[in-house]
Amino acid sequence: MDEMEIKYSVLLSIIVPVYNAEKYLPACLDSVVHQLTDQTELICVDDGSSDGSGRICDKYSEQCRFVKAVHQVNSGVSAARNAGMEQASGEYITFLDADDYVAEDYVASILGNLSGHDLVLFDHNRVLSDGSAEVCGYSSFKCGTVDIADVYQEIEKCNFFQCWNKVYRRDIIEKQGIIFPEGRLFGEDMQFVLDYVEFTKDIFYIGAPLYNYRILGDSSSQKASLVYLNNHIENYDCLSRFLKKHAKGEHRDVNQTTFNIVCQCIERLSANDLQIMKKQRMISDDFIERITGFDNGRAIIKLRVFMMRHRMFRGLHLLGRIKELAAGRG
Repeated sequence: MDEMEIKYSVLLSIIVPVYNAEKYLPACLDSVVHQLTDQTELICVDDGSSDGSGRICDKYSEQCRFVKAVHQVNSGVSAARNAGMEQASGEYITFLDADDYVAEDYVASILGNLSGHDLVLFDHNRVLSDGSAEVCGYSSFKCGTVDIADVYQEIEKCNFFQCWNKVYRRDIIEKQGIIFPEGRLFGEDMQFVLDYVEFTKDIFYIGAPLYNYRILGDSSSQKASLVYLNNHIENYDCLSRFLKKHAKGEHRDVNQTTFNIVCQCIERLSANDLQIMKKQRMISDDFIERITGFDNGRAIIKLRVFMMRHRMFRGLHLLGRIKELAAGRG
């Protein structure tokens, strides 16, 4: 279909993937439902919840004509977001997680700053369990049009991977076949964002915290797994390919961030998983060479780099246990 023939029912589709979120979902939906207009729609995708989340989605769709409830068998957050995109009728798409909430001027600020842009960015608040909040954003950007080279710099700093503080054109998503990769434990939004940026020319930055991201619990148990480790290696390879194509330099921030996370994962693995990792050589020599190519003066970092380069994974594991004991968590 020619681009001039595309018709959109609304201007903005807001997609909410939902899974067992009944504790936070009402606050999430309440924060946005009263802002909806006939130019917007809210699509709640219940991903096979076993609590009351599905019923909450149905309740809001019955009470507000701008809300649509979709139900599917549990398939993961990527599948839920993809299902929401399939249902979307808006010219633009954005995402809202079920345990987060938005600012009072969220919808109005987005609608007032679309103007044909390919990508619209805004800041967010990190909301802690005690209710305190910290503004997080793109410090190198000025409000208004953003140069793509500046976006590449933010990507190099690992500061551009969330999908929910951005607004996307649906025609670009559909024309390029961009979806969230299903089956990943984490990092699916990074892949989506990088794939989308490949086709982005006109970028606009609002420069206000329109989104509130809740920091919930400790995910260390999830991170202490071979699946997590493998996912992170896949994400690093994806990011490295992107930066090699679009940004010159050694990408020190990416390498050091990856190194720290991989070390933390190894430190938390069980003895059995550690043996499996070594036997299957999940971490290649090439990967180790790339992520250890930085210089840090701290003795502990130098020790960890030495252990990684010499594949002393059990030593890294023991180092993590010593650190936990010293912190009183052993």
